[in-house]
Amino acid sequence: MVTLYTCSPRGLSSHKFWDESKETIWPDVSMPAPSPPEEVVAPIEHDPCANFSFDRIIEEELRAKTDARILRVAVVAREQLLGELYAHLPHCEIDWSLDDEFGCRVVGMECYGESFEGTTGLRCHLRTDAHVKHDALLAWEWVESPSSSPQPSHSLHQSPTSIAPASEMDFVVVEVDGELEAERAIDASQSAVAAESGIPVLNATSKTTTKTMPV
Repeated sequence: MVTLYTCSPRGLSSHKFWDESKETIWPDVSMPAPSPPEEVVAPIEHDPCANFSFDRIIEEELRAKTDARILRVAVVAREQLLGELYAHLPHCEIDWSLDDEFGCRVVGMECYGESFEGTTGLRCHLRTDAHVKHDALLAWEWVESPSSSPQPSHSLHQSPTSIAPASEMDFVVVEVDGELEAERAIDASQSAVAAESGIPVLNATSKTTTKTMPV
């Protein structure tokens, strides 16, 4: 049997670490409550179609169509209101989409887009020699353009002339087989009737019918 021995420093067993005659005062500190375990949250998958709205698309399309319609109506309205100011410039290109009401709308001029004071100022500007000469130059270019000169059209059925002489016209010979067969049937029936009646009949000669048609 093994006997355990404890050894301690001399006089340590009789030493007291605290005074038993005094009351023990514990500090007023409460232990913090244990924190709950962290919850593992699964990642949320975002649906790409969650924010997709057909109403928003329809609204955008309607807005775009409405804006385009307003622009077209504005162009027609400007042409109706200000058309008489540009009536003396029939060969010039007029830009009615220009938003400025009193701006010069003649395309190709240095003053294009320049704004003037009211209808009177715009009218006086459009009557200047620069605009009148510009319109006259465009008219002259239009007359001298080879594409604007009318070209004589040759009809397929026109009679021989100096433009289309008879020697250059093409003809097609068409044989009418239907008429030949009809004539042969009539001749055969007449021969049969004459044979029954005892009337001599001359032999029918074959005929060839041709028609010429210009092409």
